[in-house]
Amino acid sequence: MGSPARHAAPPGPSRAAWAALGRLVWPVACPGCGAPDVPWCAPCRAVLAAPPLGLVELPVATAPPVRAAARYDGAARGLLLAWKERGRHDLSPLLADALRRAGAAALDAAADAGPVGGPLAVVPAPSTRAAVRARGDDLVADLARRWSTSLARGGRVVPVRRVLAMRRGAGDQVGRTAAQRTAARRGALVVRAAPPRRCLLVDDVVTTGSTLAEAARVLALAGCRVEGAVVVLAAPPPGAGRRRSDRTGPRDGRPDEGDRGRDAL
Repeated sequence: MGSPARHAAPPGPSRAAWAALGRLVWPVACPGCGAPDVPWCAPCRAVLAAPPLGLVELPVATAPPVRAAARYDGAARGLLLAWKERGRHDLSPLLADALRRAGAAALDAAADAGPVGGPLAVVPAPSTRAAVRARGDDLVADLARRWSTSLARGGRVVPVRRVLAMRRGAGDQVGRTAAQRTAARRGALVVRAAPPRRCLLVDDVVTTGSTLAEAARVLALAGCRVEGAVVVLAAPPPGAGRRRSDRTGPRDGRPDEGDRGRDAL
């Protein structure tokens, strides 16, 4: 029986192609539970297809309202880690659909705010160049594009604007408290192009909200009103109680919030 870890590919732009080739050689397994011979199983997919988690309570008070599809735990955690760290880009449609459902309430809230300030856009949280090279794509931006495309099919135009960038050497957030993460993230993001007048931020995982808070701050200084943020999974902040089964994986098992790469968050 194969395991998801055997499908990891060497870093670089060819990672996705190598991962696809590997799945032809070795049996695939569901990264959520390890069920053999399926890319994902119905029960694990159902975790992401369940009603969204909704608004997330975060320790960083300056973060915009954040809505998540599910908790960073169990099958959902396994699916996201395989997608992010093991070249399982075939999971993108599942994660994008979870993002879409979590984002419906954020879109409604932005609509309730009225059209004052201009049309709405989606702004993905930035990734480092190293992370993009290692994964073969900017995965968060890809989720944002998929969400925007699904909205366009329904007649709603919400373009993706990739206007944020991460400063080089922004610093690793793993092991820091919420206050330390907020301080370290200050000044780590820059607006590299003219932003939209209004936006929703998009990321894959939120832990403390420090990155989203900094993104909202720099965008506001550039004249963009951040109406909220949407993420796929919400992880417990540092120091929160965690189940023993969720203490495995890269580093200490806690995600690099909105993983900008190993030199970030």
